[in-house]
Parts: sequence; structure tokens; C-alpha cells
Amino acid sequence: MAKHLKDTDYSKTIAKIRVFEKHMLSRQGLEKMCESRHLDEIYKTLADADWHFSYEEKEPSKVLASQQQWVFEFLREAVEEENLLKLLLLKTDYQNIKAFLKQELAGNPIHGGLFLEGGTIPVPALVKSLTEREQGALSERMFSAFLRARDEFLEKQDPQRIDLILDEACVLEILEHGEAFENAFILRYLRAQIDTVNLKTLLRIRKISEEPAKLREVFLKGGSIPLDRLEAQLTASPEECKAFLLTTEVGGKLSAQLEDFFKERSITALEKGMDDLLIEQLKPARFIMFGPEPIFVYAKYMENEIRSVRIVMNGILSGLSPQSIRERLRLTYA
Repeated sequence: MAKHLKDTDYSKTIAKIRVFEKHMLSRQGLEKMCESRHLDEIYKTLADADWHFSYEEKEPSKVLASQQQWVFEFLREAVEEENLLKLLLLKTDYQNIKAFLKQELAGNPIHGGLFLEGGTIPVPALVKSLTEREQGALSERMFSAFLRARDEFLEKQDPQRIDLILDEACVLEILEHGEAFENAFILRYLRAQIDTVNLKTLLRIRKISEEPAKLREVFLKGGSIPLDRLEAQLTASPEECKAFLLTTEVGGKLSAQLEDFFKERSITALEKGMDDLLIEQLKPARFIMFGPEPIFVYAKYMENEIRSVRIVMNGILSGLSPQSIRERLRLTYA
């Protein structure tokens, strides 16, 4: 793959993305979908938005997977920078490793339906490496995390360790490629994403755990908030924790939601606010004419769009009211 492309080298891909963006779902479109009584109405809206799926297989999971696969294939074809491609697709590899390991440890057969296409490693090659316990197609960090997660589960019988070990390895590997890619906009977003995950984790632990001090290893490395300061908040008083959170960039922008959390113990509005801040952070790239930023942002917006459609579909299938579904939706591109 080519290295260190000039900003103008991305112009053809950006031109395609600008066309795709015209068909992306708006907030209005998603809210209209919330009013749907049947999934067929949603499928029509998605077809109008140029989603890529087969009318012969109109099942929610297959529709979502088809669109996700189309996005992955577009990125593989369009992105020439190896570091950029990997930081966009590595998450899928790690999801597949988790699926393999949990299935194997449960004593269940390994089959193709467990895995997502669209990572940096073809599924057959990934499964072969994991089955044979050889690094093969896996990166060194990926393979090491797989072995460690397996060993720690067998020792402690704690399935949470599988997620924690592989999530941390995934974040660090993505961050490595972000640093190697040397793009300030992308790197700033990746660190903000880690901070958001860590702050959500902190608040969830304070909400539900009776022994938060025992959960100090749950935070991800690589964010801008020091881990020791996050760990200290596990046992801090509510007043001390709130004061600390208000000093962070996220907390400073969500002071009202923080107040609600510490008064009402409701985390929903705060988590939604955090996700919306991440989306807001992407918006300046809409005005960048050359460079990799629009490609990165398009990938993130499509990830968000697919998640939003999943929320709507699940809400309708669960019999939720349109208003309840709307309250779960995050910001959109349009």
C-alpha cells in the first residue's frame, strides 16, 4: 500500500463520499422511521437512502449486516493508506476473536455465522490462526491478547476478563495506527473516544457496583484522562466525583446531565450526551476538501447510522412507543 499520500490524493474518494452523503439518513428521516408500524416501511426508507440489501432477505440482522459489509468493501477499495484502513477495520477483527473464544470456551462448534466480514483479516485465515494457536494472519498484539484472555478465563472463570483484555488490545492497536498515521484530527477523536468509554465505565460502576474498588482494571489506556485519576473516582464521594468530572472536557459540556445523574441516578441522558459530543467532534471535517479526514468521518457516520437504524428496528420489534425510540437516537450527519 502507498504511504504518506498527499492530501490531494484523496480527492477522488472524497468526491464519491460527497455523493453518498446526499443520501444519508437525516434526523427527520430517522424520526419518521420511529413512527413506522412495520419493518417493511423502514426497508422502503432505507432503499430510498441507497442502503445496500436484498429484498429477498428482509430480516433486520441481514439488512444491517449487508449495509455494513458494503461500507467495509468501499473502504477497502478506497483507502490506500494501511494505517488508516487498519484503524477503521481492526475493531471487527477483535469482535471476531471474542466470538471465537467465547464459543470455544463454551464447548460449542465454530461456524461461519459467528463472524463478521469486514475486518483486516479474512475470516477463514483468522479462524485458522486461532484454531491452530499460531499467530499466522494475526498481529502480534492480537495474538498475545487472545492467548492471555483464554488463559485468564481458564484460571479465573470470569468471562468479563475476555472483553476487558481484548478491548484494551483493540484500543491500543487502533491508537498505534492512529499515531503512525500522524493526523491530528483523527488522533484527537480516537483519544476522545477512549475518554468517553472510560467515563461511561466509571459512571456505570458507581451506579451498580457494591465494591467499586475491586474494579480498578476496567479502564482503557490511551485516553487524555490519567488512569490514576479515574481510578480514584471509584471510591470518591459523590461530591468529589462530580467536581472531578466537571473538570474534564466532556463533563464541562454536560453539566446539566451530570447533575441529573448524581440526583436521579439515571445514566441514559448522560451517555447519549457523550455520544453526541463525539459526533459533534466529527462535523468540522465536512468542510475539508482534501485529505483523509472526510474518509474517516464518513466511516464513523455510517457506523452511527447503522447503529441508529438498529435502535429503531429493535424498538419497533419490542413494541416501544415512537417517543421512547426517539429518545434513544444519537445525533446524525444530516
